[in-house]
Parts: sequence; structure tokens; C-alpha cells
Amino acid sequence: DDPQTQDQKDENALIDYAIDKGLDVKRTASGMYYVLQKEGDGTVLMQGQPFKAHYSGYFMDGKTFDSSIERGTPIAATVGAMIPGWNEALKTFKGGSKVLLLIPSKLAYGSRGFPGFVPPNTPLVFEMEILPLM
Repeated sequence: DDPQTQDQKDENALIDYAIDKGLDVKRTASGMYYVLQKEGDGTVLMQGQPFKAHYSGYFMDGKTFDSSIERGTPIAATVGAMIPGWNEALKTFKGGSKVLLLIPSKLAYGSRGFPGFVPPNTPLVFEMEILPLM
């Protein structure tokens, strides 16, 4: 089956990545894949709520394009201000959770990309730890 659309290409790339890495992924209705590595005991965030998270963002080839861990400072933002895949994860997993996200390009930076960091139509991998609210 030859993928025609960007969605199909992303889906195939994410599935291949999961298989290659031996990941037992689950798929959300939106098309994002994830592995819950550690379930937190905090609350699930809501739209507009502030949060902090540590993360590393990777291309499918394993190259890091951004990492709060390397900077030593978690990101602080609000739910809804992030890429769609992040917003979905933040409203799905409890504070304190560690999750691996495989995000199709439509839920990442889409056809525009993120100039200087992420090319257009690029599926991404994130390791994310949602820090418990204090």
C-alpha cells in the first residue's frame, strides 16, 4: 500500500519507528501514538491551565532538536498554547507522568514547520515529563 497523503506517510513512519524501537504504543483517536512510561499521581490538566514539563524533542532519526533537560529548566506554559499533540497529552496524562509521544506532523508543526528547527511535514518524537503542580 503506497502512502499518498501526508497523514498516511506520517502514520507509516510512526508505526515503523515504534516497530524498530520495539515500543508497545497505543494510538489516540487523533493519530498520535504514546507509551506511558510512568503514571503520575497528580491531576489531569485542563485547557488554559498553567503547567511545567521537562522534555526532549527528537526527529525520527534520533537527532535532538530541542530539550529542556539539556537547558536544565522545564518549560512553563499553558495548556492550549502548545502544538496540538502536546495539548492532547497534557489533557490526557496526570501530573508526574512520564510519556513518550510519537506525534504526526499535523499534530506537531504541520506544513509550516518551525523555521530553523523543524522542517515542514515532520513527525516528531517527544519524551515528556509533566511536572506535578505545586
